Amino acid sequence: MKRFLLFNIGALIISGPSGAVEIQDCSVVDFDTANIAEPFEENLRPYANGNVQLMVVDTNESVVGAFHLLVFSPPYDEFGKGGCKGISYGAGVGFDAVSLKEAGAQYDPKIGLSLELPVAVRAVGMNEGLLSLTLNQATGQIKAEIIFD
Repeated sequence: MKRFLLFNIGALIISGPSGAVEIQDCSVVDFDTANIAEPFEENLRPYANGNVQLMVVDTNESVVGAFHLLVFSPPYDEFGKGGCKGISYGAGVGFDAVSLKEAGAQYDPKIGLSLELPVAVRAVGMNEGLLSLTLNQATGQIKAEIIFD
């Protein structure tokens, strides 16, 4: 899926139907960082001067949705540990493909860090789309949706 990623909200609204995703604290769902998807160098990516890290993990599900996205980000606790959120397509169902290699990012102080990355979801007929994330580093709040082609 080669394309130029745009951060134009108007373009996103007319590009196709969207879908909500599930965002959970990593302590609630057992996402093991040892399961980083291979190749490793394409499935771990820093943003915001290294303060935000994205990681694709492979849960080795054989049917559908084996890939989940982990977001490590501020705010930091008193021990210097940041937060971790796991992003999945739905309850217990991940994505069938996630590309950090083709991800785009932009920062707006009023909104936060905005990221778009290509995903595929077989659970809805192997649709391809863009996972759109907005991260507020001050609060750790993440908003996400998929815009299907």
